[in-house]
Amino acid sequence: MEQNLPIKIGIVGCGRIAQKHIEAIKALPKMYKLVSICDVDHTAIEAVCALFPSDKLGRYKSLAEMLKNETIDLLSICTPSGLHAHQAIIAAKHNVTTLCEKPM
Repeated sequence: MEQNLPIKIGIVGCGRIAQKHIEAIKALPKMYKLVSICDVDHTAIEAVCALFPSDKLGRYKSLAEMLKNETIDLLSICTPSGLHAHQAIIAAKHNVTTLCEKPM
């Protein structure tokens, strides 16, 4: 199986746990590239964008809209655990692999 690198990642939820995911993405730039972010809080979105000043990140308040408009290989779900199942289902409907740290 041929793998295209870097793996294009979208993050939904820009809170505390997202910072750990961002650190991992930044540590392996040949493997991973953050391409879009989603959060209901505009300030949280801007804080993440400040960490990637040279990259043009897609910025969304709606996960469905992000998945409709962006080409991503992996969705990192970093929202409160009560939202995980719904968000994973949305991602599955768009044929996007998900990374989810907590049980659904």
